[in-house]
Amino acid sequence: MTTATLTATEQRSYGMFRSACPTDSRPEPPVEQTTTPLDAAMNKRRVELGLEWDDLAKHGEVSDSFLRGFRKGRKGARDLTKAKLEDALKWRRGSIDAILAGGQPEPADEIPTIGELLVQHGVVTEEELTELEEIRDDHVVELLASEDMTEQAAADFLKIYMTMRRRIFGRE
Repeated sequence: MTTATLTATEQRSYGMFRSACPTDSRPEPPVEQTTTPLDAAMNKRRVELGLEWDDLAKHGEVSDSFLRGFRKGRKGARDLTKAKLEDALKWRRGSIDAILAGGQPEPADEIPTIGELLVQHGVVTEEELTELEEIRDDHVVELLASEDMTEQAAADFLKIYMTMRRRIFGRE
């Protein structure tokens, strides 16, 4: 028996029938978005700062896999974790939430580090600083800028703040 003598049904059952219609009329699945706005913003800033992803994870005190999942929107983060990542990226606090809400991050470069404030107010010398004072905290800057904050009160506050951080994080 030749193919020409088989009926269409027989040809179909033997897998020999070719339809003019495409065999798979289902729509293509949507391409998974590989870059989120947060991922794009973090990547841009990371490159500006000359950091690798593993450097950013280390500075933000998170694992590489957590950072990847968070950037891609597959994992959430606590406020403290966001703050650490914002510090690592030198963004103002709240920048990650702003990006997630459709906004833009704000650079924290104009905010001095706690160490810079300590030196500026004469509490310690640059040689006495530790890595604990490398953080930027806009809340401290706002407090120091309040109208009723005298220079002596600012120095006293910064000394207590530095001592507290060192005790909490085991540096004293």
